[in-house]
Amino acid sequence: MLLPYRENAVVESAKVRGDYLNEAVRYEPNSKVGLFVDVLGFADPWTLRLVLLHHGRSCPVDSIHPGDYGRTYNVVGPFLGPSGRSVQRMNTS
Repeated sequence: MLLPYRENAVVESAKVRGDYLNEAVRYEPNSKVGLFVDVLGFADPWTLRLVLLHHGRSCPVDSIHPGDYGRTYNVVGPFLGPSGRSVQRMNTS
């Protein structure tokens, strides 16, 4: 199943800044977020939001659950960053 109403999908700036680009989260010991952001080359929130939107609109939904930002859909699939590096399986929710 693909994301319902995916053409209207939104990635909130607060989620990007709070979950992905927040330095306190990125540099915690064993942080997968920091590795993801740094290795894939995300430096600004706008680029990350666009790539997350593309990921959500083009990859299948794995699960649905309530979250801090409303209903969230876990989308699973390959993910390409601005550095040109990619991961084959990226879970986003």
